[in-house]
Amino acid sequence: MTHPQYAPAPEQMGQRPRNGFGVAALVLSLIGLIVGLFMVTFGFALFLGILGLIFGLVGLRRVKRRIATNRGVSLAGVILSALSLILGIIGAVVTFNAVDDAVQSLGTPSSAVADPNAPAAFPGATAKDKVVQAGEQVDADGVLITAGQLVPGKDTAGKTLCSTVSYTNNSKEATSFNGGFDWKLQDPNGVILMNTYGGSDNQLQSGQLAPGGTMSADVCFDAPTTDTPGQYVVLLDPSFRFSSDRIAWLNTL
Repeated sequence: MTHPQYAPAPEQMGQRPRNGFGVAALVLSLIGLIVGLFMVTFGFALFLGILGLIFGLVGLRRVKRRIATNRGVSLAGVILSALSLILGIIGAVVTFNAVDDAVQSLGTPSSAVADPNAPAAFPGATAKDKVVQAGEQVDADGVLITAGQLVPGKDTAGKTLCSTVSYTNNSKEATSFNGGFDWKLQDPNGVILMNTYGGSDNQLQSGQLAPGGTMSADVCFDAPTTDTPGQYVVLLDPSFRFSSDRIAWLNTL
């Protein structure tokens, strides 16, 4: 007895080609995920992620065109390649920030480092003094302070030199100021003069400045009777304040 003959199923007639692009995408993405865990190899993770993403998309397109079968492998390759790409981007950002912080931590450029054998900025200056030119702003523990150029004050009992000083309190606590004791003037001969109460109608008094507060007033000093030309130094030498370091503003008159 003969048995009926049946035509072979389409699957038996010819195996559809396997999708090599999907397998390649999966392999590349897995390698990319591994190297993406290390900051020093983030570049490889980026490269492998991009390459795996392209291969995975090509693999999905081949499945859609019915010339490949492993859609799941291609899809997994696309997803894992995207994760590899994200890891690479994170590594690039972290590395860039680390390099930027390292550059900033180097401090003042070598060309700006003070020469220990160089003469002092003014007689009596110490390494702890903050020395700037008149009109420049100094950050003293969150309090921004400026002392303007010395100018002749109002003639009263004698000649005076005055500087307009300003405070901006960017700290979280109130800060004290004292025009009578904190501010001094050093003349070209090295003589240090105390604040005088003549020369301006807007004299700096004493008090406190709240966080976020700003103020501006004048500090005045008796001018040398000989009108000595040279370098005059407005000194902020705090008595009871945020810092014990002096700030010096240089003036050339």
